[in-house]
Amino acid sequence: MKRIISFTLFIGLLILLFQFVMIYLSQGHEITYSFQSEDYTYDITETLLVENRKPIYQLAVKSGDNVFLFENHTDYNKQKKVISDIKRFTSGNIECLYPVYKGEIEDVHDPMCVMNHKQYSYTYLSNQNSSLLAFKDQLMKEGITLSSWKKLDEMSDYNGIALRQASIPDNIFLAVWRYRGIVTFSKEDTHNTSLLSSDQYSSRGVLQDRYYVVPEYTQNSEFNNILVTDITLFGSRDIKLSKPISKDCYFNGVVGDNIYLFDRTNLKQYEINIYNNNVREIGNKEINAQYYDGTSWSDRNIYDFTKSKVLFGKDYHKVEGISTYDFKEVFETENSYYFLDKENRFYRLYKSHLDNPVLLTSFNSVSEIRMDQDFAFFLVDDTIYYYHEAYGLIPIISYNEFRYNPTDAFEVYYKQ
Repeated sequence: MKRIISFTLFIGLLILLFQFVMIYLSQGHEITYSFQSEDYTYDITETLLVENRKPIYQLAVKSGDNVFLFENHTDYNKQKKVISDIKRFTSGNIECLYPVYKGEIEDVHDPMCVMNHKQYSYTYLSNQNSSLLAFKDQLMKEGITLSSWKKLDEMSDYNGIALRQASIPDNIFLAVWRYRGIVTFSKEDTHNTSLLSSDQYSSRGVLQDRYYVVPEYTQNSEFNNILVTDITLFGSRDIKLSKPISKDCYFNGVVGDNIYLFDRTNLKQYEINIYNNNVREIGNKEINAQYYDGTSWSDRNIYDFTKSKVLFGKDYHKVEGISTYDFKEVFETENSYYFLDKENRFYRLYKSHLDNPVLLTSFNSVSEIRMDQDFAFFLVDDTIYYYHEAYGLIPIISYNEFRYNPTDAFEVYYKQ
């Protein structure tokens, strides 16, 4: 009898272990189910994606004829049916939804709204229609508060740069160019890294992972060193060049561990690896230049690089799915495109729903955009704003110098 009980327990443990292993090894799921909240029924398609062992839940919630798209990066241990409640609000022809995930009201995100079958973030649409503010009041009474709904701290001053340091998201580092170097801001720290001996207003550096890389510009027409600084730390180091490079140069882009720089005056292209301090000439008049289109390398006439800046990356006008949209700039993640259109409206386009762009926010003008980990940072006039669905839209830094020198003015790094 004891053997039978022991064998039964052993088999039970094996089954539990098998189920655990299958859940761990699973690359995700896609399920469809109905959900009822306050006598209103929704049809939900829930897709779990696993990227670098990190879960991403994408949900398409159908409410009547309206479809709402949501994404959640919280780790629910690959559970299914992660929505525990749906808050709903209507005003005229606008419908807004706010899913509550697994009963966690602290798992905050921007509500989504649909008007005339087009989706908008609540952040954007509530600025256009004041009647939607009642939905914010309703959610706040229930303990659901987006960061941008709280009273923002007054900006503090750092040598002429105004910032809301407490509002900088965790793990975000903002590097602002300041005449001769960068000032880096995070939620816990601020530090200044001096890099140059004279002010530099036009051509500046490039970010490769967490490293800010800039030529050591001087008053001379050429430079002899490349400077490297980790924006999460103090200090810098230099990479000495075997032969000088003209100041009339620009970065083509970053591919993997390498940075690419083109020297207009001398018609030469360089590959810079900051990890082994190697600078290699890969292009000149005899062999032409190298171009990377986001997928593959090709030779290109070196004189093309002198007429205008040739920057590496995909030509999204040729990419099926997004090519139909009238965009100025595109950013791509594993499962989404983000794009700024010619009216300075900023959208998210899920690759699984290419016909349903989500308008997140808009501005009268945008000088520059930087993105990392679904955080979008916008330079507008003299102010940097950021948008993320867990925070809303928040003005974070103001600096008068941005008005006059908005090119390559800042960089953003998310420390994982």
